[in-house]
Amino acid sequence: MGLRSLPDAGGEVTTLTSLDPAQHEIFHSSPWALPERRGILFTNWARVGDVEPQIAVLDLRTGRRKTLLRGGLAPAYVHTGHLLYQASGTLYVVPFDLERLEVTGEPVRQDLSVSAVEHLGIVSPAFALSRTGTLVIVPGKAEPHQLVWVDRQGRETALNTPPRMYEVIRLSPDATRAAITMADDKDVWVWDFARDALTRLTFGGSVGWVPVWTPDGQQILYASNRAGPYNLYRRNADGSGAEERLTTSINAQVPNSVTPDGTILGAEAQATTGWNVVKFAASPRGPSSGSAAPIALFRSDEVVATPQAEYAANISPDGRFFAFQGHESGRPEIYVRPYPSINLGRWQVSTEGGVAPVWARSGRELFFLDGSNRLMAVPVQTADGRFIQGKAARVLDTAYWGTFYSYDVSPDGQRFLMIKRSGTPNQDAAAGSSIDVILNWADGLKARVPAR
Repeated sequence: MGLRSLPDAGGEVTTLTSLDPAQHEIFHSSPWALPERRGILFTNWARVGDVEPQIAVLDLRTGRRKTLLRGGLAPAYVHTGHLLYQASGTLYVVPFDLERLEVTGEPVRQDLSVSAVEHLGIVSPAFALSRTGTLVIVPGKAEPHQLVWVDRQGRETALNTPPRMYEVIRLSPDATRAAITMADDKDVWVWDFARDALTRLTFGGSVGWVPVWTPDGQQILYASNRAGPYNLYRRNADGSGAEERLTTSINAQVPNSVTPDGTILGAEAQATTGWNVVKFAASPRGPSSGSAAPIALFRSDEVVATPQAEYAANISPDGRFFAFQGHESGRPEIYVRPYPSINLGRWQVSTEGGVAPVWARSGRELFFLDGSNRLMAVPVQTADGRFIQGKAARVLDTAYWGTFYSYDVSPDGQRFLMIKRSGTPNQDAAAGSSIDVILNWADGLKARVPAR
């Protein structure tokens, strides 16, 4: 989770930076080697989604690191004596002293809007800079989205939802409501299909993420960073009662699904192995504090833990298997394992990339998005504790927006709740947005942003 280096000819791996648990650091990313081995620029993510990312530098002469800027990511050194970085959907330039490893002026906003691709609270950079000053950007396009039902013939029926930046949608067990999160808002919302109404479920300004319904449809679990790193919380789905915190951990945690016996399957970012599939089981209730009722905190136990990322664990309707997303092949694929005896079998379901597994309510199909972001289905059988899978087939030819829990399946398995870009055709995920190449961008930078 920190930065490491490897000789280009192979050899021993050297640890460059380590995480500081006292600062709730999640990981270090986007390293940029400064000239003459002076140092390494990087992004320091601490308390994901709560504290803004920090641009830091590792001094290779002393081995010490320090923070240069707060609220930016993906720093790049420009040979003109500047740092270029991304923040709040645009690019900034700031004068930088290479010898002293210090910022020597105020950041200057550039007239370049860039995309902000967010996953689990982490924003990926949307630009690249060459050593000679050519700049490449993915321009930002803040297009609102619309929720639509799509049947197996590809026919769409739009919901009367307001245009928003929808990200995650999860249908309630009876499909009368949907739990929703949006990129342009930090809370969990509930859409009521009968009332055509969108109601806020959480309040307080912290990020609510990955809402999951309990099997009885009475409560919604979600991840929130209101007290530091993402931990698990829950609240009654009708908005009554108080929010209840379920876990207390310095690790980022998200819920994914709930087993029939009430155990929560989810993911946890651990310092040594990254994102792992874990289960959260209730501990005995602690003592009450004053008039407050005792709270049953949940502990996490590893289920699938490898050096690669594993998450999006979805339990089958009969509770005997779970599907999840793993990266051991070098790209995301969908796997299935038995539950709770996970070592009694292991099956790879996707073969050309796969994310976001969702079971049909019947238990006879497993859906996922393939490498081109199109919906796929695999016929499966789970009777008698056995897992038998058929051949994967494409369900929808259109690539809709999103990946991580950005769709759901109706109880009868014949319709799919998808996110569609409003007013624009859905684009192939592989094509994405346009890419702009700006030649000789660094020319004249000293005149625009004087450096000491």
